[in-house]
Amino acid sequence: MKNLVVKFERYLDLQIQREKMLKDIEDELGFDISLSEEETIRNAKKSFFAALEVEVAKEIESWMK
Repeated sequence: MKNLVVKFERYLDLQIQREKMLKDIEDELGFDISLSEEETIRNAKKSFFAALEVEVAKEIESWMK
């Protein structure tokens, strides 16, 4: 379980970095393209669960062999 928390934190960190880059671009463009904190967390969850689903499917497939 601890491993899953660490993995999710990595996905969240990536989304936070993405948000910082969007803010830099936003300053150059002159209009708001940033995401709310809620959207940032939702995107991290979505990416994490998609990757987790693939990992679980691979693990189940290896058990079935």
